[in-house]
Amino acid sequence: MSLKKGESYAIYIHVILLFGSLCEKTITYQNKSGRNQMNRILSNLLALSVFMAFCLTSAAFGTELSIPPFKAKPGDIIDVPLMIDAVDNLSGIKLVMNYDTEILTFKNAKKTKQTASLMHIVNSKKPGSLILVMAGAKGIQGKDFSILSLKFEVKKDLKGNRTTQIKIPEIQMMTDQLKDIKCSIRANPFTILAEGQAPEKPKEDATKAPQKAEKSEVADKKSEGSSEKPAKPADASDQGAEKPAKAVGKSEPDTKSDTKKSQ
Repeated sequence: MSLKKGESYAIYIHVILLFGSLCEKTITYQNKSGRNQMNRILSNLLALSVFMAFCLTSAAFGTELSIPPFKAKPGDIIDVPLMIDAVDNLSGIKLVMNYDTEILTFKNAKKTKQTASLMHIVNSKKPGSLILVMAGAKGIQGKDFSILSLKFEVKKDLKGNRTTQIKIPEIQMMTDQLKDIKCSIRANPFTILAEGQAPEKPKEDATKAPQKAEKSEVADKKSEGSSEKPAKPADASDQGAEKPAKAVGKSEPDTKSDTKKSQ
């Protein structure tokens, strides 16, 4: 929930008018009923003022800075956005961030479309630590947008799966009227999956292995069936080859008869 300047001024005017009417009633009741009635009205007025103060300041406690979760591999370059859920009249930001130098290497930081009007300075001289400052003459507002994009490179020589997190130990936000904006932090962890360590791949290969074995068995059966079929013409040819041999045997009597006639 965020209130604009016009809305806050209107609430202040209503509070003043309500306060004036209650004071008038308090005076009339004091003349009639005495001090007891006056104390009752004052207690009600105090409760109302506390409620209005809570309504006016609740918007400042609703802002959240978050870092979404990431999954990457060694050698990947990732862009990490710093997300704001809702803010009104944001004019200045200061962030102190820490990251693991054994896993990540900082490259650069870039503004987004929403924060193009703000100047930014990044101090990355100390490895593993970043100090980010953004400021502008006029405040910005919006919902669910990125104020800055951080570019990191995942180390190439990582072995095994790793989990890391960008920590934000210090944050400060303010309006163009130099009023603090209360903000909570939610930084999700990063998961680095080393090559050959992802658990999904072995499961997929294990399920595919029986299918491949079944396909090979079916292929073997088909090849055996195809090899048996051409064997039948080979037998027929052998039988055809035996028939001329019998015909030669029958022709022997004819040759003998011819020799006798010639004699």
